[in-house]
Amino acid sequence: MDASFEDFAAGQVFTSQGRTISEAGVATIAGWRRDANPVHTGVESAREGRSGRRIAHGLLGMSVAIARSRPP
Repeated sequence: MDASFEDFAAGQVFTSQGRTISEAGVATIAGWRRDANPVHTGVESAREGRSGRRIAHGLLGMSVAIARSRPP
């Protein structure tokens, strides 16, 4: 899909294959970024947060989204 910013509309929805973000993926990104914030890596600390569970790093989520938007 070759599209530019102007080709998208507010509220437009896209569906792609699912992808599980593994604990190993989170640990790898945490190591690369040197970001071991408990919201990403600490089960107990994250449980007390707003989401109630660990949150994958934004960089990891964005990487998966970009990879999924490309044709195989």
